[in-house]
Amino acid sequence: RLMSSAKANQAEVERVADTINRIDLELSKLSKRVQSNEEWVGSVNAFRQQVNASLLELQSTVRALQTAP
Repeated sequence: RLMSSAKANQAEVERVADTINRIDLELSKLSKRVQSNEEWVGSVNAFRQQVNASLLELQSTVRALQTAP
């Protein structure tokens, strides 16, 4: 009876260990996705800043042309 209980406990420990391993793997995948998304957002923000700078330059040029005699 004690041996049966020990085997059941061992099976439970192995099941829990497998679950933890799966969770660790999923966490690793999610961390990589978050890092990738952060890099993508940084890239989009850099592009947005370039576009905004170009727009400001164009607006400045148009204003200068409009106010020129």
